Amino acid sequence: MSRNIIGFSLFALGLALWVCASLFRFLITSDIPVSFTPEEAMFTQKTFVAAGVLILVGTLTAKANAFHLTAFALFSTVAAFQFYMNFSYHSSATYYTEEYAELANLSSYTALTLALVNLIFILKPYMRVWKMRVDRRKIMK
Repeated sequence: MSRNIIGFSLFALGLALWVCASLFRFLITSDIPVSFTPEEAMFTQKTFVAAGVLILVGTLTAKANAFHLTAFALFSTVAAFQFYMNFSYHSSATYYTEEYAELANLSSYTALTLALVNLIFILKPYMRVWKMRVDRRKIMK
């Protein structure tokens, strides 16, 4: 029970940091033409990584399958939406430079990584059942 509370607290803290990093990224990329300093970009990237680590530790700590399912649904949706926006909307714009792509894609890759880790935790009980079925077939032969 307490592991789920600790996991949920870390997840909520990481999610709040993720939202702050997203808002800061929108703030520094909202100027037209887009111009941001390398320090601002590095701060945003480090904030996304810190938020991802907090969320990852939170999901690794929690034992509830519903928690992993919720995190998977949330981050797969975020990753899909961000990849769609990056490759369909931003890539045709004149401000889409290498620096902008690095800044925009980091949050997408972090969300995708978190979604895949949670998918592994969701599928873990089913992998045990599959392994048991394979072992039974070996015994039967």
